[in-house]
Parts: sequence; structure tokens; C-alpha cells
Amino acid sequence: MEEERMNELLRSVGRVDTPPFLLTRIEARVALQNEESPSRSWVLATGMTLALLFTMNTYFLLNSSMENLNGPIEKLAGSLELNASNQLYHD
Repeated sequence: MEEERMNELLRSVGRVDTPPFLLTRIEARVALQNEESPSRSWVLATGMTLALLFTMNTYFLLNSSMENLNGPIEKLAGSLELNASNQLYHD
């Protein structure tokens, strides 16, 4: 019943004329969107910058983790010529 009523309403809809210059407006918008895309040189420069930044962060992260192995307690124990190991018995 509901479907039949909808079909009747759709049959009563008439054809609409397209506004003038609609195609040229659509083409202008498409051309504008194509112009706004970044050039290949900008994409390459951004990619290289991000790769360099990632490499530097990885280097500094690994370097700082190596320095943390010789923390302040180990440095103090080394300067006092003490054993900084937590091992109580030697096997």
C-alpha cells in the first residue's frame, strides 16, 4: 500500500530543465580541485623530511636507551670501585 502511494507520487513528478551554464560550473570546480593537489616536488620534500625525522628520532631513542644502561647508580658504584650487581651468589 505504502509502495503504491510512493509510485503514484513519483509518476506525478515532471521533468526539470537544467539551469544554464551548469556544465561549465561543474567543469570549473573539477579544474579547481585538480589545481589544489600538491606538486610532486612538495610531496617528495615532505616525504624526505619525514624520513629524516624518523631516522633521527630512532637514533636518539636507541642512543638514550644505551646510556640508561649505565645509570647513576652504576656510575657511582664504578667510581667507588664497588660491584653494582644485584647477584648475591656466584655460580
